[in-house]
This record gives sequence, C-alpha cells and structure tokens, in this order.
Amino acid sequence: MTYLLAPIALFRLLKNFKPDVIHIEEDPHSLVALETICIASLTCPRTPISFFIWDNVNHKPRFPLNVIKRWLTRFSLSRAAWVVAGNRDAQALLGSQKNYHGPSNVLPQFGIDYAVYQGEPKPEMARLLAKQAGTPIIGYMGRLVSEKGILHLCQALEGLMNRPWKLVVVGAGPLQKDLEEQWRPRFGERMILAGPGARADLPDYLKCFDILVVPSYSTPAWKEQFGYIIVEAMAAGVAVIGSSSGAIPEVLGEAGAVFPEGDIPRLQATLARLMESSDERNRLSRLGRARAHEAFSHDAVSASYLAIFRQMSPH
Repeated sequence: MTYLLAPIALFRLLKNFKPDVIHIEEDPHSLVALETICIASLTCPRTPISFFIWDNVNHKPRFPLNVIKRWLTRFSLSRAAWVVAGNRDAQALLGSQKNYHGPSNVLPQFGIDYAVYQGEPKPEMARLLAKQAGTPIIGYMGRLVSEKGILHLCQALEGLMNRPWKLVVVGAGPLQKDLEEQWRPRFGERMILAGPGARADLPDYLKCFDILVVPSYSTPAWKEQFGYIIVEAMAAGVAVIGSSSGAIPEVLGEAGAVFPEGDIPRLQATLARLMESSDERNRLSRLGRARAHEAFSHDAVSASYLAIFRQMSPH
C-alpha cells in the first residue's frame, strides 16, 4: 500500500486524457489512492472516482498505523462516487467500519474467459490424469497453507479409503513437505502431487476433475475473499464442494455443495455423497456452467462495470 506512480506523468495523463471516470483498484488507504485523488482534483476536479476493494476483514494495525489507515480510508472514500466490493462482507464493512454510505455493489474484480474452459483436455493431460470407470478424480488447487484446508481434505479422504478415488493436488507452499512425507505414503497411487502448475494448464487440469474441493477455513486475520478457482471449475463443468468461509457460499450460490468450515466429518459426508452419485455431480455441473457464464464471464462482469460507470459519468 506504499507505492506511488510517477506524479508528473500521472498529472499529464489525466489532464490530456480527460477521463469520464477514474476507477482505482487499490485500497482507499493506499498512498497511490491518495496521490490519484489529489492529482485528479487539480486536473479533472469534476471527474467522479470509484474504488474496487476486496478487504473483508476489519484489520486493525497498531498505533500510529491504525490512525493513519483510518484517516486515509475516510479521506479517500469521502471523495468516492461509488465503491465496488468483491464480496458482501467487504461491502458491509464500508458502512460499519469505513464510514462510507454512498452507492456500492458487489462484483468480482474481473471475469473469466468462459470459452477457455470448454472442450476436452489436452491429450497429454488426459493421459497424466487417466480416468478409471467408477473412480472419481478429486481436485485441489491453491496455496498449500493451513488456512486453505488441504490437510482437512486429506483427513476427510483418509476416512474414505474403502471407496475408489484419486486426489490431484495442484499448488505449492509450506505444507508441500507434509503432503510428500505424511500423506502420499498413506494414499499411495491415489495421490498425485502435481506441483504449482502453469497457469496455462489450469483449464486442462479442471477438465479432468470430477470434483473440486475448496476447504478453506477462516482465521482472525483472513477469510476467503472470493475464490476464482471456484468460478473456473464451474465453467469447466466440475462439481464443486466449498466450505462456508468468507465469500465461498455467495460465489457458489445454488451451483455447489457447501459444508461448515473446519467440519471434517461434514466434508467427508459431502465427498461420499458426490462420489456415489454421478447424477448429483452432473446436476451441479449443469448449474455451475450456467452460473459461471451468466454471472462471471468477461461479458457479464464488464457489462455490470459499464453500467456503473455510465451512472457515474456526468456526460
């Protein structure tokens, strides 16, 4: 939150470009937000300003940073004509903690290219994750840290060893060693540790999965702000199981299965239900594809932003 743009270049840009709207995708307490607001007041004082924010936890740094953060936030938001929040909790904090009571709505920061997630996976990926009849492939994608719940997923699957399944873990992080030394010996060939994976390969991984699990749990300093992997999995037609942490239930809507965060027995039961029922997986697949396309595609998200900017623009 401490970087600045080249002020003279920004001054010239705003003065020459004469924008109808200035949209800032940084927190209101950031220095670049303060810089942009001050320069805009000199170059285009009538241009409305909007913010995008993710912050869904009321972080309270120690003195004097808490005073500085509060002042910067309230100063910036007092100049805002609109705020787009990435989730409902972030929107709620605007009024309860940030003293902003102007127009706001909930939208993701950006959408997805829905077409990328359609079709068959690349042949090499299909061979790597070859499916066997009656053996669902369960996927996890994300950072390998405690709060993302990867160990909860492993514990849930340990109680389902009497059923056929394969677990594919795509990600990297501090828990990599735990997975390699403790869980892969227990699961054997059932577990594939794919490493971090290239971004370009993500759609092909998803196309091979039957179930994606997002088992995050909240901490005092963090909870899920959105979970783009959920949207990407839905676009690929994967049945998604998500915890109740943060924004996961609102992203899933009726198109996924939600279990109480941290509740390993409930996660295990939900996994068992989806493993047993291809009909239920197919139902969630259809709902997920529709939701990803209608609510989270680039076309849908950009149209929503354009509607906001048109309301803000004085022209």
